[in-house]
Amino acid sequence: MESVQAHTLNPNFDPWQAERLAIALNPNRDPWRAERLATAREIVIPQAISGRIDDEAITLSPQINWFSFEATSTIATNAQGRYRVVVGPGVLVPDYSDQGRLWASEFNFPIEMDAVLINRETGASRILELVTTSGAKAHTFNQYPTNTGTTARFDTVSGIFQTGIAYPNSWNATYEIAFARNHIDASSIEFVVSGRNSLSFNPGNYRLERIIVFG
Repeated sequence: MESVQAHTLNPNFDPWQAERLAIALNPNRDPWRAERLATAREIVIPQAISGRIDDEAITLSPQINWFSFEATSTIATNAQGRYRVVVGPGVLVPDYSDQGRLWASEFNFPIEMDAVLINRETGASRILELVTTSGAKAHTFNQYPTNTGTTARFDTVSGIFQTGIAYPNSWNATYEIAFARNHIDASSIEFVVSGRNSLSFNPGNYRLERIIVFG
């Protein structure tokens, strides 16, 4: 399994660590999961991301503020029990182009993922099974504007974390809001439902350690 941390390979990652964890936490797991790990990608979530808006320094906490809610559906999971979510284009496609338009044709939906969560009180691990079937989080670009005179910038790759900055060629940048400060929340996983009461657990009790993306 390819391990990605800010799109840098981690040669020390044990490719079967996630499978051993899955066996311990979910004995009824997908029997083909071990084979699928061989072609999976892993995105390691940093504790903090530094940024700047004009002259103001800002720090994001993507492990703690990892989730948000899209509020476009009342159905939280698919038929297989995977939580329905939307994620950034950099999660869906490795090294997604900065010139991407976030069109559906650019992605091979549906895409299944596992989120590895850590309980903030006990330290216990939990695997949260996810699936995305359409769309991608547009406001995950890392700088605005993209040429000279930058007024906002975050020290991370584009396409994973919610920065409030839309991809420059996306519909959002052209017809909605190119840079929305109130959209800055560092989240990487957006549940399609409207709030925590729609989930079977409290996501605020956990921090996000990594995302495993199945090819």
